[in-house]
Amino acid sequence: MRAVSSTLESQTPAPSPTLASMRGFDGRGGILLVLWMSALLLAFAYLPGPFAAAVPLSLLLLAAVGFAAFCWHERRSPQPLIRLSLFADLSFALLNAINIVANFAAFGVLILVPYYLLRISGLSAAAGGVVLATGAIGTVVGSWCAGRLSRRLPIGSLALCGLVLTVAGLWAISTWTPTSPFGVVAASLFVQGMGIGLFQVGYSDYVTGALPVQERGVAGSLTMVTRTIGVVLGATGLSATFTHVEAVARLSQASPSEAFLLAFQTTFGSVALGLALVLGLSLSTPRTWRLGAGGGAAAP
Repeated sequence: MRAVSSTLESQTPAPSPTLASMRGFDGRGGILLVLWMSALLLAFAYLPGPFAAAVPLSLLLLAAVGFAAFCWHERRSPQPLIRLSLFADLSFALLNAINIVANFAAFGVLILVPYYLLRISGLSAAAGGVVLATGAIGTVVGSWCAGRLSRRLPIGSLALCGLVLTVAGLWAISTWTPTSPFGVVAASLFVQGMGIGLFQVGYSDYVTGALPVQERGVAGSLTMVTRTIGVVLGATGLSATFTHVEAVARLSQASPSEAFLLAFQTTFGSVALGLALVLGLSLSTPRTWRLGAGGGAAAP
């Protein structure tokens, strides 16, 4: 009997080490994250209503309180949703901030360029869609190139090149006029899209490599969170900038087309200049752009 029992015990599979090492879900952290993120995004997405500024200000206050509570909880949780200690690494924190700014700037293409193509260039909706698609094609090409080049070049260099191309593309868009050839318009969109593709792959590779394997889901979520913040802020901030400049131009007796073009050029010139400023400031910490090649960066 003892022999049979020993045999059965020896044949019993050992517990999976993968299951034993799985992280528990930080439920409270998840609720607090959803709370402050939702309040922040709703504050910027709120349209003027009967309560004027009271609603967005209240939402911003709720977001601030929720964010403070989230940080307090995450620092004390044995298995936090996001390890805040990661952000003590300047390169990690800076690239996440740059991803917000890059998506903020790039979203202007989706909300403003279609109107330029219809109102200034006089294209049909179908033809305008084809021209606008060159930006998406550029993003695909940039992502493909980043995947191939990441085996030989540091991912930091790829992200830096992507950011430079994004600035160049946005600045080129700000110079469009009613006489701009379609080749110039398409090339500007392609360069900007390619820059975003290069930067996003480099950024995502770094964030993924900065976290251990069991936290790769958190890494993916972090890239989506920073992108979402940038997009929402861009949709609100760029629309407000464009509307303000256009309204001022109309008060100066400019025609609707002239006012639109001035607001369009000013908005894209401003975002290109702002992103260039962020890029310049980031170069003061060159370690950010010296991240390793092939397979991500080491954890901070």
